[in-house]
Amino acid sequence: MSGKKGKYWESLLQASIFFLLYELAAESSFYLLELSLAALALCFLWEERAAVRHPIRMIGEGVALTKPLGKIWIMCVLYLGWELVTVSFSPAPEGVWEKYKVVALMLFLSALMLWAAKDKTEWERQRFVRRCADTIAAAGLTAAVMSVVNVAFPIFYPVIYGRRLSLRLDYNLFSTVILMGLIAGSFLLRKKPPLHPRVFFLYLITAPAIILSSSRRSFVLLIVFFVWQVVWSILHADKSLRLHLAGGWLAVLLGVVSMSGLMQVYLNHQYERRLQLKEPMVSQSESSALERYEQMGQSGSESKRLLIWSVAAKEQRSYTAAQKMFGKGFGYDRLLYQISEDSRLKEAYPPESRRLLSAHCFVLTDLLNGGYVQAILGLGIWFLIGLRLLKALLQKRRGAMFFCITLGIVFFNNFISNRYGFGYDKYFWLLLTMMTLF
Repeated sequence: MSGKKGKYWESLLQASIFFLLYELAAESSFYLLELSLAALALCFLWEERAAVRHPIRMIGEGVALTKPLGKIWIMCVLYLGWELVTVSFSPAPEGVWEKYKVVALMLFLSALMLWAAKDKTEWERQRFVRRCADTIAAAGLTAAVMSVVNVAFPIFYPVIYGRRLSLRLDYNLFSTVILMGLIAGSFLLRKKPPLHPRVFFLYLITAPAIILSSSRRSFVLLIVFFVWQVVWSILHADKSLRLHLAGGWLAVLLGVVSMSGLMQVYLNHQYERRLQLKEPMVSQSESSALERYEQMGQSGSESKRLLIWSVAAKEQRSYTAAQKMFGKGFGYDRLLYQISEDSRLKEAYPPESRRLLSAHCFVLTDLLNGGYVQAILGLGIWFLIGLRLLKALLQKRRGAMFFCITLGIVFFNNFISNRYGFGYDKYFWLLLTMMTLF
């Protein structure tokens, strides 16, 4: 075994990742993230003091650890580097700190994750990646449980949506953490049958929380993942076990539907009680998850997103040749919606709401802010990731599908949303680092 086994900073690294992901779902970990990061930094400096005394050599060894995905990491450096260059001619640079404090934190954690795998055997690296997947699953499970507990006992968090589950206003982010936890847990338990207690309760805890969050994108992704898992497990099982597996997955589905229905009844009951007692709720939205899903076929938020995209595309087409190549600077994708004279945009959003708008697509964001240069670098990163995943699938490497699904979700989420692009997505850096060690 590696000489690093048992070092305190490695355990604190997992704790920091856990609180980092939990805060995505709950928005606050009551300073546990900050405390774990401070303890992590202190323990790392002390336990790795022999390496820290030689920073140049340490940096060289750290860079060498990225070699398995060296081209992707180089592209990431170029991508971030060009984005920082665009800050120099940005008309709205106030978001730089908000984005890059997250980028810096994730690069710090990524560096420590790589260093933790230094001098480890292949088996030990796989074990470390599994521990990271454990942490992703634990964060999702904890968020799901806390959201249910908070409905009955809103001690730690305020009630956000009376008839829906969420620990923060951004229910899409809340549900994504739980969905990622479900996916990680499912792959960790991939050899277990659907009626195994761990698998059954994993779905029974996480799936209803995703459904009742009313996040339509997570709901669709949940259905797609469930169908894929059922089909994959049945096709890869012995013919004599396929009927039994199908029955098991049907029981899981019925359990999730029943639990979701019971929880919705309880949420409705609690909502009516709070109205009578005049207890405060952060959001005034009265719709339930089911009512929001019934609107999926209608033209509400989808048409607004198309409107946002069309405004961004129209603006980019009006650029000069130089602006198309280099963009108009960091943050212009947000400033655009504040200064746009588009009549449809003004009708759809009041002035205070337009201040919060962005391009809602990392490709459009890159084209507006950094031009073709940044867009090519950004798409190049995902192209190289796709090639790497395809190679892993063709080699039939165990766990390759986990990265295909999770990184696919990261790409999808950032293609249709995310204010600062995929560089601001904590799952992007976490999964990329895990894949480097994979």
